[in-house]
Amino acid sequence: MPSQITYVLSTRFTIERGYLVESRRGGGGYVRIARVPLRAEDQVKGWVQEALGDYLSQDAATELLARLGEEGLLTRRERMLLAAAINRNALPLELPQRDRVRASILKAVILTLLRDDFPGEQ
Repeated sequence: MPSQITYVLSTRFTIERGYLVESRRGGGGYVRIARVPLRAEDQVKGWVQEALGDYLSQDAATELLARLGEEGLLTRRERMLLAAAINRNALPLELPQRDRVRASILKAVILTLLRDDFPGEQ
Protein backbone atom coordinates (compact mmCIF):
# COMPACT_ATOMS: atom_id res chain seq x y z
CA MET A 1 0.00 0.00 0.00
CA PRO A 2 2.71 2.61 0.81
CA SER A 3 4.20 2.24 -2.69
CA GLN A 4 0.79 3.00 -4.22
CA ILE A 5 0.52 6.13 -2.11
CA THR A 6 4.03 7.17 -3.08
CA TYR A 7 3.18 6.63 -6.75
CA VAL A 8 0.02 8.74 -6.53
CA LEU A 9 1.82 11.54 -4.72
CA SER A 10 4.74 11.54 -7.13
CA THR A 11 2.52 11.62 -10.22
CA ARG A 12 -0.21 14.01 -9.07
CA PHE A 13 1.78 16.51 -7.03
CA THR A 14 4.80 17.28 -9.20
CA ILE A 15 7.15 20.25 -9.22
CA GLU A 16 5.87 21.03 -12.73
CA ARG A 17 2.39 21.48 -11.25
CA GLY A 18 3.84 23.67 -8.52
CA TYR A 19 3.82 21.31 -5.56
CA LEU A 20 6.46 20.32 -3.05
CA VAL A 21 5.92 16.97 -1.34
CA GLU A 22 7.66 16.16 1.90
CA SER A 23 7.19 12.83 3.61
CA ARG A 24 8.56 10.91 6.53
CA ARG A 25 8.05 7.24 7.22
CA GLY A 26 7.63 5.56 10.56
CA GLY A 27 5.41 5.85 13.62
CA GLY A 28 5.49 9.63 13.67
CA GLY A 29 5.49 9.84 9.90
CA TYR A 30 3.67 12.41 7.86
CA VAL A 31 3.05 13.64 4.34
CA ARG A 32 3.08 17.37 3.67
CA ILE A 33 1.99 18.75 0.31
CA ALA A 34 2.54 22.45 -0.32
CA ARG A 35 1.56 24.53 -3.32
CA VAL A 36 4.39 26.92 -4.03
CA PRO A 37 3.23 30.33 -5.23
CA LEU A 38 5.42 31.93 -7.87
CA ARG A 39 5.73 35.60 -7.14
CA ALA A 40 9.29 36.85 -7.05
CA GLU A 41 11.25 36.82 -10.30
CA ASP A 42 14.17 34.91 -8.77
CA GLN A 43 11.75 32.35 -7.34
CA VAL A 44 10.18 31.81 -10.76
CA LYS A 45 13.54 31.46 -12.49
CA GLY A 46 14.74 29.00 -9.86
CA TRP A 47 11.53 26.98 -10.19
CA VAL A 48 11.85 26.88 -13.98
CA GLN A 49 15.45 25.68 -13.72
CA GLU A 50 14.49 22.98 -11.19
CA ALA A 51 11.36 21.84 -13.00
CA LEU A 52 13.09 21.59 -16.35
CA GLY A 53 16.40 20.00 -15.56
CA ASP A 54 18.24 18.46 -18.50
CA TYR A 55 15.41 16.24 -19.76
CA LEU A 56 11.68 16.94 -19.96
CA SER A 57 8.88 14.66 -21.16
CA GLN A 58 6.01 16.07 -23.20
CA ASP A 59 3.57 15.47 -20.31
CA ALA A 60 5.82 17.26 -17.82
CA ALA A 61 6.28 20.14 -20.28
CA THR A 62 2.51 20.46 -20.71
CA GLU A 63 2.09 20.63 -16.92
CA LEU A 64 4.84 23.23 -16.66
CA LEU A 65 3.25 25.43 -19.32
CA ALA A 66 -0.16 25.12 -17.64
CA ARG A 67 1.32 26.20 -14.32
CA LEU A 68 3.04 29.21 -15.87
CA GLY A 69 -0.29 30.12 -17.45
CA GLU A 70 -2.14 29.77 -14.13
CA GLU A 71 0.39 32.10 -12.53
CA GLY A 72 -0.12 34.66 -15.31
CA LEU A 73 3.48 34.37 -16.47
CA LEU A 74 2.65 33.16 -19.99
CA THR A 75 -0.23 34.19 -22.19
CA ARG A 76 -2.47 31.59 -23.80
CA ARG A 77 -0.85 32.32 -27.15
CA GLU A 78 2.66 31.90 -25.73
CA ARG A 79 1.65 28.57 -24.18
CA MET A 80 0.15 27.37 -27.47
CA LEU A 81 3.23 28.38 -29.46
CA LEU A 82 5.58 26.69 -27.01
CA ALA A 83 3.44 23.55 -26.89
CA ALA A 84 3.58 23.33 -30.70
CA ALA A 85 7.35 23.86 -30.78
CA ILE A 86 8.09 21.13 -28.24
CA ASN A 87 5.52 18.60 -29.41
CA ARG A 88 6.95 15.14 -30.11
CA ASN A 89 5.83 15.50 -33.74
CA ALA A 90 7.87 18.70 -34.13
CA LEU A 91 10.98 17.08 -32.65
CA PRO A 92 11.81 14.13 -34.91
CA LEU A 93 14.36 12.63 -32.53
CA GLU A 94 14.56 9.43 -30.53
CA LEU A 95 14.32 9.40 -26.75
CA PRO A 96 16.12 10.53 -24.62
CA GLN A 97 17.52 13.11 -27.05
CA ARG A 98 14.01 14.46 -27.77
CA ASP A 99 13.42 15.13 -24.05
CA ARG A 100 16.81 16.83 -23.79
CA VAL A 101 16.09 19.14 -26.76
CA ARG A 102 12.60 19.87 -25.39
CA ALA A 103 14.07 20.91 -22.02
CA SER A 104 16.68 23.08 -23.69
CA ILE A 105 14.13 24.87 -25.90
CA LEU A 106 11.70 25.50 -23.06
CA LYS A 107 14.39 26.70 -20.70
CA ALA A 108 15.77 29.18 -23.24
CA VAL A 109 12.39 30.57 -24.30
CA ILE A 110 10.79 30.78 -20.85
CA LEU A 111 13.81 32.42 -19.24
CA THR A 112 13.93 34.91 -22.12
CA LEU A 113 10.24 35.74 -21.68
CA LEU A 114 10.78 36.28 -17.95
CA ARG A 115 13.62 38.77 -18.43
CA ASP A 116 13.11 42.25 -17.04
CA ASP A 117 14.38 43.92 -20.20
CA PHE A 118 12.08 41.90 -22.51
CA PRO A 119 9.65 44.43 -23.97
CA GLY A 120 6.61 42.11 -23.97
CA GLU A 121 3.35 43.03 -25.68
CA GLN A 122 2.57 46.66 -26.35
